Amino acid sequence: AQDKPSRLHRSLLQCLLPPISGPRDGELVQGVDGAHTHSDELRYAYDFALPVGTPVLAARRGVVAAMCDEFTAGGPHPDLRARANHLAIRHEGGLYSRYYHLAFGSILVSAGEAVEAGQP
Repeated sequence: AQDKPSRLHRSLLQCLLPPISGPRDGELVQGVDGAHTHSDELRYAYDFALPVGTPVLAARRGVVAAMCDEFTAGGPHPDLRARANHLAIRHEGGLYSRYYHLAFGSILVSAGEAVEAGQP
């Protein structure tokens, strides 16, 4: 059995906004200790399935640590796993939020740019 999230992890989660605004036709498809990909440093990750074109918002203020917005195609085949448009934001306290499987041309910020909570 896995141990429970630490007190620090729980307090950090309380500071995060949902990565979308308002109700959407989406759902949480994988959470803490998810069987598919949530282990090691991704153990406390949350995956949301959302309609294409749903704006993704920064969960907390931070700095864009990395981003990739060059792939026009993707899919579930293992050969395509590394070909995902993504964004990583470094937050205060060593927390990172990572956003994967983003639509080509949808990332509106650059590496090194400061972002505010709720910013697309």
